[in-house]
Amino acid sequence: ASRARDQAATGGDDARRELDRLRRRVAEREEAKSQAGPAPEVNVLTAELEALKRKVTEATEKAGAAERSMKSLEAELELARTEARQAKAEAERAKAAPAAEAPPGDDATVVAKVPGELRDMAQQVYESINDILSELRNNILLVQGELGNAGGGNEESLRIITDAVDSVVGNAEDAKGALRGLRELAES
Repeated sequence: ASRARDQAATGGDDARRELDRLRRRVAEREEAKSQAGPAPEVNVLTAELEALKRKVTEATEKAGAAERSMKSLEAELELARTEARQAKAEAERAKAAPAAEAPPGDDATVVAKVPGELRDMAQQVYESINDILSELRNNILLVQGELGNAGGGNEESLRIITDAVDSVVGNAEDAKGALRGLRELAES
């Protein structure tokens, strides 16, 4: 009986030592896990999420800037068209006015003087409007190039903006064509 008691006491001591050893290993592993922080995959995914959020914010800002720029360009185009119409009308009035206002016997002097001034004035108007339209066209093409980078937005909105920019480019080309008519008038 005493032998069985000694074996039980020794076996119990062995079991306690094994239990203490396992508890220390569990504590060490838990401590190592808490020091390591979240898994590396979580860190990578968090970084990717933040990068995507920044890209969405940038794309939204670019789309807003592109829309504001497009509206500004449309206003400039309309102003250039109005100026071209006014210049053409003024040129036509000036061309018709010398014949009506010419003093008798002085026709040659008036015809020579007024068309020269008119030609110079029409050439200046042409160059000014042509420069404005060229800059307008270049800015529109720049906006058009950046629209693809806006991404992340509503595809329907992006398509509408792209169509509008294409239309404005076409309008700028039409205005330049009409302006060439003014140049021909100035050169004749």
